[in-house]
Amino acid sequence: MTVVLKETPIMAQYGKIKAQYPDCLVFFRLGDFYELFDEDAKIASKVLQIVLTARHKNSSTPVPMCGVPAHASDTYIAKLVKAGYKVAVCEQLEDEESKDVKGPIHRDVVRVITPGTLTEDTLLDAKENNFLISLVRCDVAKSSVYVLAYVDISTGDFFIQSHPLAELEEALYALNPKEILISEPLWKNDSIPFLLKSWKHAVTILPESRFEIEGCEHRLSMFFQVESTQGLGSFSKAEICAAGVVVDYVVLTQKRQTLKLNRPKHHRQDHWVRLDAFTRKNLEIFETFSGPNQHTLARMMDRTVTAFGARLLTHRLQHPTQDLEILNKRLDSVAYFLQHDENRAGIQALLKNIPDLERIVTRLVNARGHPKEWLSLRQGLGVLPHLECFLESCPQEILPLIPHLTYYNDFYETLCCAFQEEGGGTDGLSLSTVVN
Repeated sequence: MTVVLKETPIMAQYGKIKAQYPDCLVFFRLGDFYELFDEDAKIASKVLQIVLTARHKNSSTPVPMCGVPAHASDTYIAKLVKAGYKVAVCEQLEDEESKDVKGPIHRDVVRVITPGTLTEDTLLDAKENNFLISLVRCDVAKSSVYVLAYVDISTGDFFIQSHPLAELEEALYALNPKEILISEPLWKNDSIPFLLKSWKHAVTILPESRFEIEGCEHRLSMFFQVESTQGLGSFSKAEICAAGVVVDYVVLTQKRQTLKLNRPKHHRQDHWVRLDAFTRKNLEIFETFSGPNQHTLARMMDRTVTAFGARLLTHRLQHPTQDLEILNKRLDSVAYFLQHDENRAGIQALLKNIPDLERIVTRLVNARGHPKEWLSLRQGLGVLPHLECFLESCPQEILPLIPHLTYYNDFYETLCCAFQEEGGGTDGLSLSTVVN
């Protein structure tokens, strides 16, 4: 016998939230679990290989559902994002005891996780940037220029570059974007879908209204707290549009205005070696003909011991320079460290103790970090002064290649004091504790 049930308050609440995020899988928090319903549940159960059950099994309209433990949600979200899905995380924003009115407790989406907006180490590849790109076309005379604004919110990097249509595919291969934002009219252009065929899974199509210059200028000015976009530098209207779309998308998905991004900069391209897709494939820089494996040029060359060092190597392989002065200086530095084993070994030993400071600091500033990351930050900052002993012995022609180290001694001491006040633990340590 089947039973006809009315929609429950919780399912009504879910329905309203799901209607706001139709293109996302909604992780709906219920106690210690995130639940998924209807089509979301069918997709998640298949991708995650978890049991698909149903809410109100004996009713005439059972609701498909599945769930994952909240404490292990990062692992499941990572699998869904890698499979090309977006995830809207809906949290409980009040306790059952503290709510004032009848009905379900207040819930809302606190973050939308997409392939281009990842910040957690569990979701990221430590050896490469995770670029989110917006693509804008600018018609100049009888030709068109395509503007790319790209940001890695896990590091704060924010750059802009422009290319004619003939060079656009090369630029995209060099950046290896995880998500591409494009307007509906541009996507309908005959050449663009064909050009982006290798990234079709990464394309997010946005309404044309998100690309309007007035709105983009306003969003950029508000985000970076400047009176006008002129305060950010010299950018064309197309560049402002592309940058504004990226910032808008990041704010909308992260659900906050306090994110820390570097101000956009033009990325120099005049000294790079141009490599088209065919050449990159034949050189087997990042993939062999049989696909990704351990025998690529990048894998064979990679002897880095830090995550940010690995990302720098990836960047240099993606954007090889043809500037002879830069190349000769790099070769001089390689020769020096090959001839001075003790110095090289000492620096490598110290670098092994430095965590991914770039991404840790970004997460902490954006209130996305875990308490133990304060401990990692202190550990990394504590290593930096010891590098000075080795760097002082390097010849002058080598030193300019080594980024200037700022030791942040005062901040390091503040962190040490904060840990002492917390009794050596990290559970109660927060940014306010450190700042105060």
